[in-house]
Amino acid sequence: MTTLPLARCTDCQVELQPSWKFCIVCGTPVPTVRPTPAQVIPAPVPPTQPAIPAAIRPTAIPTTRHDEPRRRINLPVVSSIVLGTAGVALIVYLLVVVFGSRD
Repeated sequence: MTTLPLARCTDCQVELQPSWKFCIVCGTPVPTVRPTPAQVIPAPVPPTQPAIPAAIRPTAIPTTRHDEPRRRINLPVVSSIVLGTAGVALIVYLLVVVFGSRD
């Protein structure tokens, strides 16, 4: 039993399966009439394009500052700073009142 060689893509020269409607490398439509063995290119040419078709290839998404997650306020740290500042202010006030100038 002899098998016919697989057809090749006209754009990137990748071997095409009989059930394919598009080349999986470059996305070129496969002709419905398969070439005869005499028309098939004998030497394989390495593909020069990526292995993922352009239609489904992910594109680079530029990262912007808006894409970054927002930082949440750390409530225990903020409350500690506020209470600490209020405590220091209260101590300074009491020292001024108690040891203030006595005329």
